[in-house]
Amino acid sequence: MAKHEPAPAIPAFAADTDPADREALRTPETTIYAIDVSFAQLTDDAERAYMNELPTSFSLPPEAVDRLRAAAGRIILASPEFQRLLRDLGGSIEVAPLQDVGKPAEVASPRGK
Repeated sequence: MAKHEPAPAIPAFAADTDPADREALRTPETTIYAIDVSFAQLTDDAERAYMNELPTSFSLPPEAVDRLRAAAGRIILASPEFQRLLRDLGGSIEVAPLQDVGKPAEVASPRGK
């Protein structure tokens, strides 16, 4: 049985432009986008403190869930790596207006009914 050699450590947030890195990962012709979606990326000190104080739980109040989802969206949209991914794919993000908490969003019928 052949001995498996682990891939060398690759900096998590470096742009993946080195062919040797792709070979080490055994993913030729692949670009890696490391997008940091941590609370540390939040620019609002009060919001970051609120998020860091939330319990690690599967049961959160609806307001906490709404705030977590909104924070994740802000973090991702502000990420330089995410913006690079969008540019490379020729994509864009259209942000829908926020719904009132507790009111379901209207969903269009697939057949326009």
